[in-house]
Amino acid sequence: MARTLYEEDNADFSNRAHMRARDVLYPRIFNVRRECLQFEDTLLAQSDRAKILDGEMGVDRIVRVTIHNLHAPLMFTVQERFRRPEFAKYQDMTVTEWNHASNSPSELYKINAGLFVYGYFDERSGRFPDAIVIGVTEMLLALAQGRLRYERRRNKKHQSFLAFRFEDMEKAGIVRYWLAREREATPLGGF
Repeated sequence: MARTLYEEDNADFSNRAHMRARDVLYPRIFNVRRECLQFEDTLLAQSDRAKILDGEMGVDRIVRVTIHNLHAPLMFTVQERFRRPEFAKYQDMTVTEWNHASNSPSELYKINAGLFVYGYFDERSGRFPDAIVIGVTEMLLALAQGRLRYERRRNKKHQSFLAFRFEDMEKAGIVRYWLAREREATPLGGF
């Protein structure tokens, strides 16, 4: 069976973006101090458990959030995608749909993460030009109900994907956090 082209450079970029997001984005997403967050990576090659979480369920990270007066941290499953800053002009989130090389379902049909963190990362400055977090169940429900607009496209890896405009996701009520909206509310925030 044909496999999807793996690009190590993109994977390394995503890992560097994730490490920065731990300090910059995640505290804002959960409205907590950085020390209240614990991260578990579920990348495909790490273990059998990771193969199931990442490979079959679309979960890249588990984030545990410690909240005052609760006995244990709250657990969130997260799918992440970070893109280079030149793509920020599109203001859309892409989700792979079908792998035409192997004729098999892709991310859209596998994803079981609770949250999808999607952002643009500028490595030179260490900043995120923008980032958005959506509720995955809400996204799937909005798709099923015909409330979420999308465009279907195809990439060089022989995958079709759906592109969702940030504003359309906001209209559908699935956005849980949007960095640009936070910046609009606090224009002096330089993150």
